[in-house]
Amino acid sequence: MGEQVVLIVSAAEDWSAEAVASVLRGRGVGVFIVDTGDFPQRMTVAAILRDGWSGRLVTEAGEIDLGAVTGVY
Repeated sequence: MGEQVVLIVSAAEDWSAEAVASVLRGRGVGVFIVDTGDFPQRMTVAAILRDGWSGRLVTEAGEIDLGAVTGVY
């Protein structure tokens, strides 16, 4: 994902996270949802905070450049 995105940190089958993601997508906002239960078996994070976040978050569904994250829900 090269666009700016909102990172949604959630749990499996969280209807509210899906509802928020749907509204954001409808407004043209990029969204990436992660399930905290996937860590560390199905999700990895490599990050550093220096003048903003950099690194990658990788899940079975895809990956995101943490520098592209403009908000977290």
